[in-house]
Parts: sequence; structure tokens; C-alpha cells
Amino acid sequence: VTTIPGTITVNPNHPMKDSLTAIVQKHLGKGVPGVQVMVKNANGLFIVNGGFSKIETKQPITDNMATWIYSISKTYMATVILKLAERRLINLDTPAAAYLSNDLLNPLANGNKFTVRQLLNHTSGLRNHTTESAYQLAQLNSPLKQPNLKQKIQFLHGKPALFEPGTDFAYSNSGYTLLQWIAEKVTSKPYPEILKDEIITPLNLTKTYYGISEAQLQSLGAPNYYFERFNNGVLENVTKWHNNIASGLEGYGGIVANGTD
Repeated sequence: VTTIPGTITVNPNHPMKDSLTAIVQKHLGKGVPGVQVMVKNANGLFIVNGGFSKIETKQPITDNMATWIYSISKTYMATVILKLAERRLINLDTPAAAYLSNDLLNPLANGNKFTVRQLLNHTSGLRNHTTESAYQLAQLNSPLKQPNLKQKIQFLHGKPALFEPGTDFAYSNSGYTLLQWIAEKVTSKPYPEILKDEIITPLNLTKTYYGISEAQLQSLGAPNYYFERFNNGVLENVTKWHNNIASGLEGYGGIVANGTD
């Protein structure tokens, strides 16, 4: 076992070492600027880094690098909801309408039907605002002007449900937006405070951040983001766009963390 400066202990003889290294090299060969893969199982922890976090300065991917974790943030939200359910502040099989106001739910198809559990496991039938064409058009037209959560949900107003609650599965960022509002309702706290009280502080997550500024991101050495707009191998730096997107995702995608945490 080898300890890497910075707190991470890895198994240099991990049985997945060769396959993980091959996967990283495969994607670097296809033009991905940088890759980090971390695996922890019964054989211990193993990390493979490759390429650059910032191609302009050839800054390498590093073990303790903090970055947006996007939808992995949903595992934190789900944990929060389940902890509140354990304390009987939430009943998972009660309709979300028991916790949210009519003005939020009435414009949503089946807004009075789907339960908290169905929001958690993506079986509510609620559409996903990030796949709505109007939302995507707004992103491309005004990338630095991000809608707030209520404005995002409005992209679903008047749209039909994908299916009756509980009859199918469809991934929905919108469902996790509603879960954030439910958590805030039953605790009378803003989500940053809930996240800190329920997860970050009890687990001593010292490299996990929420509601972070662009200046803080830079000080943490977060990676840049790139977009190949014309499918011609030319990467454009779209970090400012990504940072604007991610910071507005809040509970369904707005956490910054490193692999150790």
C-alpha cells in the first residue's frame, strides 16, 4: 500500500490497474483533454490520472483535484431525504403535494399524484427540464444567463407527463429540484445549511463545497471545460459557461468535491 502526499492511500497492485489504465489511455487517444478514474472496492483504492486539467498551461490532472461532480450531487440529495424520512419529517410514500404548494405543482402534469419515493427513483413521470428544447435553446443563446430553479421548472408547464407515476423510469433533474424544495420545507432551512448539517459536517468532508464562487474554484485548481463545437478536433474553452451552469444546478448537481471526500 502506498500513501500519496495529500491523504489518499492507494493499492499499487490493485487487480484493476491495467484495465483502468487502458481505459484512460483509450480516451486520451480520442482527444479527451484529461481523465481521472478512481475505484475503491474490496481490493482498496486505485487512481489513474491522465492528460491535463488545463490544456492552455499543460496543468496535469492530480489526485486531490476538486471539480464539479454534477449529478453525483443527487446521491447527497437522496441521502438527505432518506435521513429526514428516518426522523419522520418525510413519508416517502406520501404525494409530494403534501409538502409543496399548489402554485408549484398545479402547472405540472400529475403534480398531485407522484410520491416522494417516485421522485427519488425517477419513476414519477415528471419530464426533465434539461432535455426540453426550449431550455437547450436558451442555453445556447444565453449561456451566461442561467435560469433559477423556479424558472427551470417553468419549462415543464403545460407539458404532458412522460407516463403515469410508478409505471416506468425516466431520469429527471426536475424531480430532484422538487426534492430540494421538500427538504427545505420540512426543515425550514436553506439547502446549503441542510447539506452541511446532514452530510458535510458529520462526515468531516473537508474538500466538499457548495455555493462556491468562481474565485474559489480557481484557488482550488479546478479543471477547465472544453467544447468541440464544429466536430473538427478544435477545443474551445467554455469554463465560464460550465461554471455558470453548475453553480445554478443547486441540489441536483451543484457540489464541488475531490475524490478523497
